[in-house]
Amino acid sequence: MLAPLSSMEMDSDDSQDDGIRSHRSTVTSFSSLLSHETNYDMLLERLGSPLNSSFGMPATPTPFVATAKPSKPASPTPPPSTATSLDFHPPAEVDWEFWSTVVSDLSHVKRTATFTQQIRYGIPPSIRGTIWQLLAEQQMDLLTASSDRFWTSKKKKKDPLDDVDYVQLMDQATIFDLALAKDLDGLFHEPRYQVYQDQFWQPLLQLLKAYANFDLPVGYAKGFAHLALPLLLQMPEEEAFRLLRNLMEGYAFKTFLVPPLSGLGCFLYQWDHLCKLHLPELHDHWCLVGLVPHDYINPWITTVFAARLPLDNVYRIYDVLLSEGTDMLFGFCAALLSRNQHTLLCLQDKEETLQFLFGDHMDIYENDPDAMMHDSLGFQVDAKQLQKWAKEYHASVRKGTVPSVSLSLNGQHEASEAGALRTVRQQNKALVEAVRHIQSKLDRLTKHTAQTTQALADAKASLQVSHQENAALRQQTFDLKKALDHLPATLEKRIRHQIHTLAAENMALVDKNSDMDQQLHHLETTFSDSKTKFAQSENERHDLSQRLGELRDIVNS
Repeated sequence: MLAPLSSMEMDSDDSQDDGIRSHRSTVTSFSSLLSHETNYDMLLERLGSPLNSSFGMPATPTPFVATAKPSKPASPTPPPSTATSLDFHPPAEVDWEFWSTVVSDLSHVKRTATFTQQIRYGIPPSIRGTIWQLLAEQQMDLLTASSDRFWTSKKKKKDPLDDVDYVQLMDQATIFDLALAKDLDGLFHEPRYQVYQDQFWQPLLQLLKAYANFDLPVGYAKGFAHLALPLLLQMPEEEAFRLLRNLMEGYAFKTFLVPPLSGLGCFLYQWDHLCKLHLPELHDHWCLVGLVPHDYINPWITTVFAARLPLDNVYRIYDVLLSEGTDMLFGFCAALLSRNQHTLLCLQDKEETLQFLFGDHMDIYENDPDAMMHDSLGFQVDAKQLQKWAKEYHASVRKGTVPSVSLSLNGQHEASEAGALRTVRQQNKALVEAVRHIQSKLDRLTKHTAQTTQALADAKASLQVSHQENAALRQQTFDLKKALDHLPATLEKRIRHQIHTLAAENMALVDKNSDMDQQLHHLETTFSDSKTKFAQSENERHDLSQRLGELRDIVNS
């Protein structure tokens, strides 16, 4: 078995430098965040967490995120021995302590044989999405380390995902909208996926649109939906989007799905030699029938068997694919064919053979992913031999002699038209940029129009208020004018009334004054008479006093 970066990817590094990008790791050692006991308790809680859908799918765990950089890149997982491959007995209970260690220190644990064995036994469903992201992020870290060595004296590449707005990407229109809708309808028409249609049709469409807008040279290719749906069933949209991108870049799935299909061609070339080595009788029979690897292997590996096997089996394939690389797919191809070899040898017609390969007869591992894993590990793959075949393939490609064994007739036409397809994609990219530029102008005009419309609405509202205020002032003026018109008569009437009142009061005062004058005259007359009488009485008193004195004198004498 091989390391996560497959042999064909290793050999084609020189021609795939554009696929190696610097990547800011979002998953590193968690020992600085959680203790060993905390992780263990957390994983136990996830085991008992409620289901997050009516389909019985395990609840998606919250992804672990940290910013610490790993001390050094993890070394590739060592190839297992034949005994390990054949001695496959999954434990009855999940070793949560081990998985807690995986979450907290993946770089160290991944170098152990126990890790490889546990991955092949199957990742616990409740943390599968998180472990997938950890594995893929570490693979991107390995590519980043390789890229950093190249960019030592230059400015390091920036990961395009650092500046990505997922919501904006999924809302943008693409030239693939019709193809996406058609392919999704076909995907969810398959019996095994019909149950997910209502809940996942729209999220899957958004995920694929976001990737098409993110990676314009790739856009969208048939098979992306099968590739992305298992990811979306294990984690939220944005995390599934990031993992899909890591699959394309870190595991070179882009070379399986997008012209010139260098990775797919190399894989088929290697598979033809492996089939001849492990299944010689079937290989010779198909050579006579006229069946080439491209006719049947292509739909299997480009969808990670999601178009062929039940989801439980696909999840197990993803487990080992993300851990050990795309070369693990050879074992699953061999297991499927080996189990059906007797029937396949009896089929003498190419079309009949293809109908069998793509029919329900191949679901031999349904409800038994452990048997599938056991059979796939029984086929030992030599990494050095794969690298040798990969070099042979790429050498033939550089010479312009694509091995016919890796392509069907349609595939040969596809290879010859790869240049035209690249030109069309470049033109499409230019058109997309032009459309985006026009869309940007339209957005600005729309925004300006909206602002003008709002200003006009505000002006109309202000004018309406002014009209209301003017009407109120007009009514007030009319009332004042009416009041002024009636004011003189009212004032004259009021003044006349006051004059009559004052005149009457004056007459009363005059009469009263006359009476008081008469009373005063009478009082003055009475007072004068009183004074006269007083003077007379004083004179009489004086005379009497004199007479009294004279009488006293007479008496005394």
